[in-house]
Amino acid sequence: MVVSPGQISQRRFQRRLLVQLRSVSSRSTLEQGSRDGRIGRLLAGLKSCARAKDLPGGKRLQREAIASGSASNVFVATALVDCFAKCGSMADARQVFDAMASRDVVSWNALLLGYVENGESELALEFFAGMGEKGCEGNARTFLAAFMACSSLASREAGKSLEGKLVKLKSLEKGMDLHSQAWKRGRDCQENFFMATGLLDMYSRCGSMVDARQVFDTMENHDIGSLNALIVGYVENGHSELALEIYSSFRQGSSLVANAKTFLAATMACGNLAASQGEKILETGRAIHLHAVKSCCDGDIFLANSLVDMYAKGT
Repeated sequence: MVVSPGQISQRRFQRRLLVQLRSVSSRSTLEQGSRDGRIGRLLAGLKSCARAKDLPGGKRLQREAIASGSASNVFVATALVDCFAKCGSMADARQVFDAMASRDVVSWNALLLGYVENGESELALEFFAGMGEKGCEGNARTFLAAFMACSSLASREAGKSLEGKLVKLKSLEKGMDLHSQAWKRGRDCQENFFMATGLLDMYSRCGSMVDARQVFDTMENHDIGSLNALIVGYVENGHSELALEIYSSFRQGSSLVANAKTFLAATMACGNLAASQGEKILETGRAIHLHAVKSCCDGDIFLANSLVDMYAKGT
């Protein structure tokens, strides 16, 4: 069975954004908290435990923080939330968060991202809605996490036919509301590259490629992740010819470097069209295959499966 690019790409795409979000948040916390040597050591240790998913190590550092009186420090508490969330223990993360005397947007983001990362998207969105009630205004990273939660929910929602297209109406409605809220935040959100990429992916998951393309076209810059999100969106929503047009345009006039996900989506598009276009589309598929080989991406197992499927359908 060939795995859908959406099933693969959403996990990879969200992991990429989460890594970027986490690195920015962790770097900010370390820089602000390292003025105190003891706190700096705790923060570095918690970051190491989070990276290794070492829950016992994180709990040991929590006991050390409590014993030294550092547990009440907002940077230490936020790092504990982040560490426990990355280790998969949202109960511990929430317990630390609820015990915090004061919280900033980084603290809220740490818990929100934790829920998204651990597959609790409904809770993530509930938590997002509660931020305003608690007097904390979200930033671009907050909205990106909320978009990712909405994308996850859309992947599980049964679509409804609307003007011949399969649309995840409940998730789309929620996503559009989030988009509106983010836009009202001003330039911090309007010009944030990662948030725009997450928004593009969210609209694709909801089945609204018109909105996804609009987001893509208004982005000042693109990376291979945003390009892949658009191509995969077209493939997943039954627009394989458009997906190949985007791929072809990218090949002709872009300095971006394709990766295995790019070739996977393009070969899936070819496979979808093979029954109706036969040898003609196989020529396109062979060219994509050759490019993948030259890019040293042909060893990817998902791409290999997609190529087998493409050639089988075209014979």
